[in-house]
Amino acid sequence: MAIPDYETLMLPILKFANDGNEHSVREATDLVINGVCTSYRSQNTQG
Repeated sequence: MAIPDYETLMLPILKFANDGNEHSVREATDLVINGVCTSYRSQNTQG
């Protein structure tokens, strides 16, 4: 499996941070692990 590119990782984090609330690094890490990487993995294993 290839490593996701910069934009694939950063765009969801920037959208997450754009809500005006404070977020911990842990929340952002969980977002990447559970959201971005999971969807990236499922896209590359289908077909």
